[in-house]
Amino acid sequence: MTTALSETLTDLTERQREIYLFIKRKVDSGRTPSVREICARFNIHSTNGVFCHLQALERKGKIIRPRQQPRAIQIVESR
Repeated sequence: MTTALSETLTDLTERQREIYLFIKRKVDSGRTPSVREICARFNIHSTNGVFCHLQALERKGKIIRPRQQPRAIQIVESR
């Protein structure tokens, strides 16, 4: 992880950081992961658990999730 990226993630929990980096890698490769893919990757048994992590990432300004659009997670690039 680059220093600039790691500095922007200091306000995240370890789990939030892992999920954020997973989403970022998927988005960078051209495909946003589904909530179920995130569940499977991190062995989270409830989609609600993933939604809680996504809400936290939104509150902390790391992602944007446009409403009414599944798989529409956008990474907020730090400046």
